[in-house]
Amino acid sequence: MTTLEGVVPFPPEFAARYREKGYWEDATMGHFFDEIVSKSLERVAFLSGDERVTYRQLAQKVDRLALHLLKLGVQPLDRFVMQLPNGAEFVYLYFALQKV
Repeated sequence: MTTLEGVVPFPPEFAARYREKGYWEDATMGHFFDEIVSKSLERVAFLSGDERVTYRQLAQKVDRLALHLLKLGVQPLDRFVMQLPNGAEFVYLYFALQKV
């Protein structure tokens, strides 16, 4: 398990209890995202203004953005502060960073 400098991890006994109860699945948000998307490709994921975004479209945009971020030098465990309005771009960036 990788620990980020400056981040206090959960106490081991808490983590063990959460895993035992099934609250923690030891899966990344990127993996969880892919799992949910694969079950709902043609369903609407969210609305942003007049735009309707399906899970398939969301996955395509997130994957493309994640690849661009990697190409720009973003690495796993890099830290980010996001300051965007609540809209489609926020959703795309959040999940792209989770996938990186």
